[in-house]
Amino acid sequence: MAAATAVINLDAAVLVMTPVVLAVAARRGFGHDTFSISTIHLANSASLLMPVSNLTNLMVFHESNLAFGRFTALMALPWLGAILVEWLLVPRLSHGTEVKAPPELAGEAPGVRTWPAVLLVLTLAGLMASGPLGIEPLAIVWGSALVFAVSELARGRAGTFELLRATRPLFLIGLLALGGLAWLLGNLGLTGLLADLVPSGHGLASLLAVAAGAALLSNLVNNIPATLLLLPAVAPAGEGALLAMLIGVGVGPNLAYPGSIANLLWRREMIRGGAAISWPEFTRIGLVTVPAGILAATTLLWVALRI
Repeated sequence: MAAATAVINLDAAVLVMTPVVLAVAARRGFGHDTFSISTIHLANSASLLMPVSNLTNLMVFHESNLAFGRFTALMALPWLGAILVEWLLVPRLSHGTEVKAPPELAGEAPGVRTWPAVLLVLTLAGLMASGPLGIEPLAIVWGSALVFAVSELARGRAGTFELLRATRPLFLIGLLALGGLAWLLGNLGLTGLLADLVPSGHGLASLLAVAAGAALLSNLVNNIPATLLLLPAVAPAGEGALLAMLIGVGVGPNLAYPGSIANLLWRREMIRGGAAISWPEFTRIGLVTVPAGILAATTLLWVALRI
């Protein structure tokens, strides 16, 4: 799950992997919610690695002067730290529940198609080389999406309507609504207030304060509006503060369902699989893993900035 999130983006990984995890758990008779709640915890925490791993990362990357390679190098240690916390704590905090496989995954798993996998590898290679080549990373992503869409249409594997539906218009409308919420809150003066609260130092305590504040705001208004509000307030403090903010809006949503869109997508898939986890149970686990994850990841970011 961590690798899938880092490579194909948080929300996409949740949609693709959650039914698979539920089906595997059910087929093997595990019947334990560790395998389901670990999916979203690992997805949120593992979205720290690359600019393309999370929409919030892309927002920061687009507005910062960080190269793709430097961003990934600085976040590699925090990424590993956040994943390690989830791996150690979630199994010890979860309770056993019945897990059922979604009907559409009851049969044998289909094989992996070669062409999409090759295109994904080429896209990642292009993103890593985008900085030295002076190419806009978003241009590489859009180009890859266009190549894939054209190839699917040419081979008759998908129709125009199917490709349009794959863009998830309702999801995009939801993102616009969240952007509108951030604009409204910013006009009410929240961005200015946040700018006054951002620590000016570059030490570990300052980074922890930024990460913790970002996590709190994410759970109040969702991580996308939180990022839009925090970005202009945190940017003057430098790359360390920006990346600490991303740790907060990445790991923080593991505390409550409204923390990220990925949480809501995951819950929808869990309901379909008959293994939905209650809000109190989700938050009970997050109250332990989120502070530990933020502490571990931010400390390792502080180390990485000095290396």
